[in-house]
Amino acid sequence: MALSVTTDLANPGETVASAVVTFDAAYPAGGEAVTAADFGLSNLDTIVVVGTRAVHTWHVWFNPATSKLVVSVSATGVEAGAVDLSTLVVDVLVYGG
Repeated sequence: MALSVTTDLANPGETVASAVVTFDAAYPAGGEAVTAADFGLSNLDTIVVVGTRAVHTWHVWFNPATSKLVVSVSATGVEAGAVDLSTLVVDVLVYGG
């Protein structure tokens, strides 16, 4: 996984984890795959992006059908291409168990 995830409150068995997700320089088409284990959980229900660490022109959302964090251009909704997103850092709440 090229994505960097730092969890703040993840303990096995918790239903909610707070985490900081840092994207990297090689965003893959379709989004960055994530797993429950990335956040210290045993299963993954959904991820809610609650904020960014800087002003960006990107919109980040979780696609539960593919278990990926998807980045799109805020103004158009078009998914990001193969761009450097290494300055994109988002705070997320991860729901699972």
